[in-house]
Amino acid sequence: SWLEYEKETVDQWLVGTESNETDFQWYFSPTSAGTKMRLTNAGNLTVAGTVTVSGTGTTTIASSGNVQVGGKFWSFGTGSYSGKMGLGTYQPQAKVHISEVPTSTATSYPPYIGLIIEDNGVTGLGFIGTGETPIYFGDRDGYNAGNITYAHASNSMTFATDGGVLALTLDSSQNATFAGDVTVLSAGNSKVRIDSSDDAGDAILELSS
Repeated sequence: SWLEYEKETVDQWLVGTESNETDFQWYFSPTSAGTKMRLTNAGNLTVAGTVTVSGTGTTTIASSGNVQVGGKFWSFGTGSYSGKMGLGTYQPQAKVHISEVPTSTATSYPPYIGLIIEDNGVTGLGFIGTGETPIYFGDRDGYNAGNITYAHASNSMTFATDGGVLALTLDSSQNATFAGDVTVLSAGNSKVRIDSSDDAGDAILELSS
C-alpha cells in the first residue's frame, strides 16, 4: 500500500511498501526517478542521495553499530575547521585529526599536515603485519620516492631514498650497513667516538677491505 503526496503536476511522492516486499520505501514518481530511500525490516536504511546533518545537534551511533561509507566522507565544518574531520575532537586542525582528548593542550600545530594523532600523554602509531611493513614517501612521479620498511621475517629495518634505492639497513643484531659513504660534518667540538663494550673499555676501530 502507498500513501501519495501529489502536486499539481504529474510528479508525486509515494510512501509505503509493495505487497510482495517487507521494505518501507520513499519513492518519487515518475518511475524513472526510482526509490530515494528504503528502510528494511532489519532496520537498515539506504539513501540514494546525500545525507546532511546540520545544526548543533548530535548524531549518535550505538557502540554495537557500524557506519559504512561507499563514497567520500567529510566534515562540513566552518571557519578554520572547514573540510576537516575530527575523531575525538570537535576542533580538527588537519584533514584528519585523531585525538584522545576533547580539548587540546597544544599551543600550535605544524603547517601542511594531512593527519594529526594527538594525546596529552603517550601518543603512538602502530603498524601490525606479518610480512613487510613499509611507509612510502611519494610524489607526482611515483609512490616510492623513498621508504622505511620493517621486515618481520629478518627483524630488520631498511631506509631507501631516490626512488626506493636501499640506503641503510639496521639488522636484528643492531648492526648498521650503509649503501654509500658516511660523512661527519664538523660543527664546533663535534667528534666521532667509537666505544667497545669490553671490560677494559678500550675503543676499537677496525678497518677492513
